[in-house]
Amino acid sequence: MRIVEKSQLMSAPEIDRTLQRLAHEIVEKSGGTKNLALIGIVRRGVPLAQRIAQAMRGIDGVEVPVGVLDITLYRDDLSKVAHRRCCALQTFRLALIT
Repeated sequence: MRIVEKSQLMSAPEIDRTLQRLAHEIVEKSGGTKNLALIGIVRRGVPLAQRIAQAMRGIDGVEVPVGVLDITLYRDDLSKVAHRRCCALQTFRLALIT
């Protein structure tokens, strides 16, 4: 088996800067943080949503709620995925706006 070396795409300061820019854009396009909540998809989306919410707290000084969405039951490879305990940070009622 051939070993492939991984390369670093972004440094830690670059990631922080990118998350700050993303947080600013979300706040600007949403008209502030008043009616804003972030939903992270379980596994990697949850820490990302938490980091963006933390960056937004630095912008407005307002705590943006972060929820968790677990899509495990909708995966086609469910039999290959190890069982996980599900824990939601916060549950939201979502409404579709048409």
